[in-house]
Amino acid sequence: MNDEQLPTSIEEVEALIKQLYGVRVHGDVGRIQKALYGIQLSPKGWELANTLLNRREEQVKFFGALTFIVKLNTDGKSLSEDDAQLVLITIIDFLIKWINSGEGPLLGRKLCSALVTYFLQFPSSWSNCVRHLFYCFSSNKALPYSAFENTLEPEILIQTLTDKKSKVIFWFASNLVEDLSKIDSSSMKANDFHRYVRPNLDDIVPLIGKYLILDPRQEVIEVQHAALSCFQSWVSFSHRSFIDKEADLEALKLLTGPALRCITNNELYEITAEIFIDILSSYSRFLRPEDFVSLHNLFKTSWAQKKYEALVGGDYEWDSLQFGQLLLTMGDAIQRELTQNIDNPLSIHYLTLFLGLLNAKGYALAEDKIYVSALEFWSTFVETMVDDSFSSEPGSSPQWFTMAQPYVMQAIEYSWRKSQYPPSHEFNTWDSVDSIGFNDARRDLSDLIQQFFLVSGPALLQFWVEKISYSTSTKHWSELEILFYCLAQLNDIISETRNWDDILNLVFTQDLINLFADPQIEIPTRTRRAHLNLIIGYAGYFRRKPDLLPNVLNLSFVALGSSSLASQASRTIMKLCSSCRQTLLPNLNLFLQHYREIAQSSSLDSDARELVIEGIACLIQAMHDEASKIGPLNQLLSYIEFDTRTCLDLLNSKPPIKGINGTSTISHENETRAVDLGILTLKSLLGIAKGLQAPDYQSINLDNEEDTVSSIWKSEEGVCVQQKIYNIIHQVYNTFRYRGDPAIDSEISQAGIEFMHRLIPRHFNILLRDNLPKSLDLFMFALRAIQGTEPLPRSAAAEFWSDFISIRSLPSNEQQSLDSALQYLGPILSRNLIFSICGNAARSELDKLSVPVRKLTICHVNAKKWFEAALLHHDFPSDK
Repeated sequence: MNDEQLPTSIEEVEALIKQLYGVRVHGDVGRIQKALYGIQLSPKGWELANTLLNRREEQVKFFGALTFIVKLNTDGKSLSEDDAQLVLITIIDFLIKWINSGEGPLLGRKLCSALVTYFLQFPSSWSNCVRHLFYCFSSNKALPYSAFENTLEPEILIQTLTDKKSKVIFWFASNLVEDLSKIDSSSMKANDFHRYVRPNLDDIVPLIGKYLILDPRQEVIEVQHAALSCFQSWVSFSHRSFIDKEADLEALKLLTGPALRCITNNELYEITAEIFIDILSSYSRFLRPEDFVSLHNLFKTSWAQKKYEALVGGDYEWDSLQFGQLLLTMGDAIQRELTQNIDNPLSIHYLTLFLGLLNAKGYALAEDKIYVSALEFWSTFVETMVDDSFSSEPGSSPQWFTMAQPYVMQAIEYSWRKSQYPPSHEFNTWDSVDSIGFNDARRDLSDLIQQFFLVSGPALLQFWVEKISYSTSTKHWSELEILFYCLAQLNDIISETRNWDDILNLVFTQDLINLFADPQIEIPTRTRRAHLNLIIGYAGYFRRKPDLLPNVLNLSFVALGSSSLASQASRTIMKLCSSCRQTLLPNLNLFLQHYREIAQSSSLDSDARELVIEGIACLIQAMHDEASKIGPLNQLLSYIEFDTRTCLDLLNSKPPIKGINGTSTISHENETRAVDLGILTLKSLLGIAKGLQAPDYQSINLDNEEDTVSSIWKSEEGVCVQQKIYNIIHQVYNTFRYRGDPAIDSEISQAGIEFMHRLIPRHFNILLRDNLPKSLDLFMFALRAIQGTEPLPRSAAAEFWSDFISIRSLPSNEQQSLDSALQYLGPILSRNLIFSICGNAARSELDKLSVPVRKLTICHVNAKKWFEAALLHHDFPSDK
């Protein structure tokens, strides 16, 4: 910036500062900041800072302090030793004047920040910065740093400091280590900051201690709060020093006891609780054994009992939640001691408190704000059990497990009850944060259940059986819903083995199935859904219990008629058919009849239809005679062919609707319905394909009857089935081939283009088989992505085209196909790239889009002509 553009007088600078801080004078903020910053950087900046701090207005003085910071950061290293000391004395002098002025804290804090900036620039020449401030504040004047070497001991100087001066030193000392903590380890080491800041610990600790041991009274509360904040900052820096393996800050530990005693004071409770939550959660090694004893004693006091009772009674204000977090972080810090001494009265006391937090008043998340944190504690507790069990001798478990299990069972008891959905009218009033959080908490409970089952086994399973039996007898639907949910979490562990069938027999009783099949009983949808999900999870069990299958399947088919249950019901049918295919095979015709009714009613969406048809296909797969599969497959394909014809009829419906330009168009309603049918057709084929695969539990003999299987599908009947499938796919593809747009689903579009990219160069011939026609739609899709609006497909397409146009060393026939393809695709690619770069793409995408432009320019002789044509195109997006 030229000098003539800068303010020429202090009055002009002051006027700009007032405009900047909004003294009702309108102006261009950017212009003002630029002008002020320019003069700060100029050689006049030091003089400006000094002058501004001598003005009256606080905002102007504040800007003066800010100018010192700017100058120290930009020009500090260029100062001579004497000039640097002069700057230090000047800032301290202004700070003392502020202390004596009675002005607000804004300027004082900024001057403290200026002093911290000075230390960061000159650590070696101001290493005893705190003691120097003691000396200056005690003398009430700024004295040279070299003058205090033979002065009074810091303990004596501390007694001469006023409360306000002590508070200012706390501000400075806090800012000092907070700013140091932001510096990366390599810079810390290069500047030797740890060594230079270490002497100040011996000075700041006695000053903090002076105020922490005082009886709280109103006139010193503010200073005590500053002392605690300073202690917190230094503890945090101590953790940083420990990580860096640098300065020893052990003297801080002397303050832990006095700091903890402040927690019972209402004015100091929040900051003190925050300090110890931080220490216990991230740096518990900072605490000495006697500190833990003090914490144990604290949690036994009437003060703590009152806090605890308020929390579990439904007081979820911030101070109450802080107490809960303090208690839980204490539990995390001593968890190993709790487990190893679980019969100790102290451990029993803590575990009882932690259990109570799970049983606090109110719905989880929406009301009870401590539940999730308490559940996390118990999850960690169980993880410790699992870890210890794996480290024990096979067949044995640690001694403390026996006493720990009742506590965990009680924790699960409280948690599943807390995880019951509230009544719908209540749940529907929750905001998305609470409702999502509630469901996340249920998943956390499922993790706890799965972990605990690894060490508890039958006891936990029997627990769920008893609860389900009781809630079934009382028809307590909300309890049944969460109990079904909890039992479903164990399905991966116990479903596929007979070892647990005797216990599962007590769950899947005929009475329970009849209860849910009874149309006269009104059962909430959520509970019915949980029941179906439970059946899905234990489909392997029903393979061993064929007598239960008919009623369970009937229940599932009935549920298909409910739109709110169709998704779970269709998945239940599919899973049962897949797991029990040999048992259900004799009923194949009955399943085909059910599907005919479903297809005729058009009552299910494509996802549900896909699952049902996949289940029927599983039964077809179970047929031993390959030839016998052709009939039922043809029957299923006939329903899909009907959907395909309906789709085409809708798109070719008469009379057509005339567009504005006189051309025929399709009604939006018909087109939407046709698209749905096209999706249904393809998903139905996908369902058949999945169902015809061999199940995971069945071993496959690759040599068994291979010739017979092959000959059947090469026969006229077998080929006819395959031709039907091909025709369906071909009809749907040809119908919708030009209706695809990368923006419709950016993630799928990106994946599709990335798949094309992977074919280069090893399988390049697939892309250009039969020259271009069969792959043209794929290339056009990747071209549309370049000029589209979605960044993910555009990025994938840019990478694809970059590699595609720069392929070299191909066999002559493939190189000829590539050259032919580029003759057709090159002009389109050039136009789309130019249009995107010149207006359609975001600035952040330009680097990636420029790569194919560069490759095209290097690799193709016609690139220049193509780019010129694109720039002159009538649809060019930018102004000519």
